Formats: sequence, structure tokens, C-alpha cells
Amino acid sequence: MPLPWPAELSLKLVLLLVRGKAYIGGSVFFMGNNIVSKLGVIPYRESGDGCFDILIVTTLGGKWALPKGNLIKRLGPTRTAQLEAYEEAGISGKIIDQPFSFQRQRKQFTYYPFKVRKVFKDWPESSLRTRRWISLEDAEDYIHRKPILKILRTATEKLL
Repeated sequence: MPLPWPAELSLKLVLLLVRGKAYIGGSVFFMGNNIVSKLGVIPYRESGDGCFDILIVTTLGGKWALPKGNLIKRLGPTRTAQLEAYEEAGISGKIIDQPFSFQRQRKQFTYYPFKVRKVFKDWPESSLRTRRWISLEDAEDYIHRKPILKILRTATEKLL
């Protein structure tokens, strides 16, 4: 299966737990003041009735969330977000607008609106995660973090 990015950006990621911190590929990346940078996407598609559907995925703990991961410095923020979209949700597409961010517990979360162009049948984490298209109205039934729900509402208003 071809990758949705150039082959030189392919990464072999290894998750190690060292002293209670998550390290990807042997490194964890911090912003200033020891704040970890988490990057992800708000995957969406037009539903045909003038509204949008959002793609959510299960976390390794079984909760529903948006695809995200730690910043990979050599890729930068947008490429990291696109890589996470492919690895966690099996999608490729285009970042459409400026990101939405919030800070929580020494972590900076940044999500980019991401118009899904292709959904892959198989993807790197397909054996670990489930994905589901939902309407914005159904988001509260699946996602329970208020900052993410607020970002979803704001992003959808901008896209309409």
C-alpha cells in the first residue's frame, strides 16, 4: 500500500515508557516551560446536507478522540498532524485552515481542520483502533473533553 507522503518521511515509531513519560523514537519534544506539544487533525467530510461529519478514533484506552500525537521536530507541526491522521485513522487529505489550540496539564494541544480525501482500508494502527464518522450533533455522545468539543464547534462554524 503506498504511503500518503514521501517515502523519506516514513518513520518507525517506538513507544517507550521511561520514568512515567511517553517517548516516541527515543525523544519527547517540549515547548518552552516544559510543555509537551501534541498535534492532531479535525478530520471532516461534507455529509451532503450542507453539514459536516467528523471522523473520530478510539484511543488505546477505548475512549473516542481525534487523531493526535507528539510533535516530531524534523517533520514540523503540519506534517506531524498529517502523519498522525494516517497512522491512527488511516486517512489522507488536506489541512484547510489555521489550527485551533488549547492547553491542559502541561500539554499544548493543536488541531488542524483536515478535509479527508482518502480513507484507507488498512492502516498502521488498524488492529489497535476503531474509527467512526459522526455528525457534530452526536459528538457529545462520544467525546467527553469539553475543550475538544468547543474546538469542534468553532471549527465547524468556520467551515460552514
